[in-house]
Amino acid sequence: MAEPRSSHSFRLPDGTRSVQSVWVWRAFLLMSLVAFGLCLTFVTNGWLLYASAWGVIGAGWFAISMWLWRKHVREDDAAWQAARAKGRAA
Repeated sequence: MAEPRSSHSFRLPDGTRSVQSVWVWRAFLLMSLVAFGLCLTFVTNGWLLYASAWGVIGAGWFAISMWLWRKHVREDDAAWQAARAKGRAA
């Protein structure tokens, strides 16, 4: 027996669903801050190879975080404007 879909369930134009949750981009942001902390720790200890590796990893996670955040804000604004337009039409 199929479960009914909630009224809040939707798909984005590119087919993804992960951007719906703010916790996805927040988790990537947290991981990037941890990676940058490791990078600073390795720099102060003189381990430049590890520091550069964690710097690149942190930059990648930060870039993914900001990309997901922009997608989330864009879709959230579009949904808000659609609801506002629907409210005006009624």
